[in-house]
This record gives sequence, C-alpha cells and structure tokens, in this order.
Amino acid sequence: MKNHFLIIILFIFSTSYVHAQFEFMQFENAAFNLKRSSFTSDALKTNHIKSCTLNKLTSKGYVKTDEYLYNADLRLTKLVNFRKNGKKNYTHNYTYKNDTLITSFTVLNRHSDSSSWMTYDYDSKNRLIQREYKFSFFIVPDRKWKYQYNNMNKLSAYSLVDKKGNDSYRYEYDFYDNGSRKETRYFNKKNILKYKWTFDCDQKGEIQSNSVKQGNYCTKKELHNDGSFMEVFEYTNEKGKHTKTVYYYTADSNLTKNEVYNKKNELVNKWEYSHDKKGYTTQILYYNPKGLKKKYIYAYNEKDLCVKMDFYNKKGKLNHSYTYEYSN
Repeated sequence: MKNHFLIIILFIFSTSYVHAQFEFMQFENAAFNLKRSSFTSDALKTNHIKSCTLNKLTSKGYVKTDEYLYNADLRLTKLVNFRKNGKKNYTHNYTYKNDTLITSFTVLNRHSDSSSWMTYDYDSKNRLIQREYKFSFFIVPDRKWKYQYNNMNKLSAYSLVDKKGNDSYRYEYDFYDNGSRKETRYFNKKNILKYKWTFDCDQKGEIQSNSVKQGNYCTKKELHNDGSFMEVFEYTNEKGKHTKTVYYYTADSNLTKNEVYNKKNELVNKWEYSHDKKGYTTQILYYNPKGLKKKYIYAYNEKDLCVKMDFYNKKGKLNHSYTYEYSN
C-alpha cells in the first residue's frame, strides 16, 4: 500500500484504551520509529526529496504555512510553521540515531526559545527504554516513561514514573506463542489492577471481577476469491457494550472503505477511498448517518508526488485548498 500525506485520527474509544493502544502500536515492532516524523512514500524516496513546503489558499492566494526538512532516510528533521504575515510561528526539531531512531524532539516558539522537548534512550538492541518530556513552563510537571520487553522483543510493560522513580501508572502486555496479543492490564499508582483487556474471539466465559473493569478485542480477517479482503475489529467494554470497525481492501492492499458501528450495531461513520492505477489515493469521501459530510481530493504530478489537496463540505463548497512544493 502506498503511503501519503494523509492522516486520519479516530477518537472512538475510551481514554484508557487510547493510552494503551497508542503506546502499544508505537513500540510493538521493538525498534521505535516516531511515525509522525516520517512522511515516507515511494515517490519521496525515488525523487530524493530533501524538503517540502505546504501552502494554504487564502484571500491573498496560496500562502506558505509549513516547511518540512528531511534527512537521508526521509525522517523529518525540522518542521517550521508560519503565521499569515510570513513570520515564523513555531519550529519542531528532530534528531536521530543512525538517521532512523529518534533521540530528541524540541519545540521552539516564535522567539526561538525552547518551550518543550522530548528525549529518547535505547538499549543495545535499539529498543526504546526511556522517554522523557520536559516543559519550560514551571507550572507544567516533567514526565518520564520507562519501557520493558520480553524474550520475543515485544513490549511487555511501560509506565509513567514520578520523581521518586515510582510508577504513576503501568501497562503490562502478554502475548501468545505466535506473537499476537493476548492480554493488556492497567495498574494505578497504588499498583492495583483496574483495567484488563483480552484479545480473544472465542472467549471461554472467565469469571468477571467487580474490582477490575474488563474489555475484550476481537480481530478477524476475511479473504475473498478475487484477492480482496476485509478486517473486522470488535470491542466489548466493561459494561458489555459492543462496537465494531470494518476495513475493506483491494488485492493490492489499498484501503477502499472503512465503517464504524456503535453499540446498537448502527453505522455511525464511513470513509470511502479511490486510488489511481499506481495505488495513490485520489479521493476520500466521509459520511455520517445523514449522508456525505466531507470530500477530500488529492492530485499528483508526473513524479507521483502529491501536489494539491482540496477539501469540500457536504454542499460541494471548497473549504480548504493546499499545495505542496518539493526540492531535492
């Protein structure tokens, strides 16, 4: 599947779930890679892109809003945001180990003063073992997370630690022998188990605990005769409420549609995707139960680089328009 300048974030689960799943998905592959710092695509690599500029359509025409600089491995090293008058608003700086593993992330305000920064430490296997976040504002406390791994190089636990080195909260992860997820547990600062999530599509009816809120995730994949397939992600929360998200793919693994269903099995959100012959996304349609709400159109140049994005509302009126410029 092609990667694009497309980010769709769905906040459809509880806060605890978001924390657990976000951390897990980032570090499941052992060698940590900050996804937001890597707008990687075949076209960017092929054309040896070193920088990119995002321009937004205003009453004065297209105005530069963001500038991206990349290293040799197409990891983002600097992001500069601009105000309407063309002056710098803020800057994000990234540093890496061997051009791939992020070691620091710094935010500078318009006066080039550091407002916040994150540092990352790794073990001899390039596995993230500590992440620390600091703010320049004295009223905002610093935060530090620590990470542990099992003999399969899977993330087995991570925790937010206080100044004394004690856990403010902790997540633990268990796996089946094939490496798939088995169970996730959340402990509070008193080391009391408060939440538990299982990953089993054929539960055996284990005894429920009144003191531990329990949920279950089930992931299924269905293959079709033409090579296309669908993935179904089902979640049952601690109150027995069931929700579901379904993704549809072509035989080439291009996403064509995804649907979100609520606890009553009613469709609440739907996205439809169109692609060109090379697999690049050219259109996204977003629906809610009342019908089409938004439309996103993407255009590419002869080098397969995304050069324009237009966002329309439900009435077909252009809401926003952006262009990309590249240099190598």
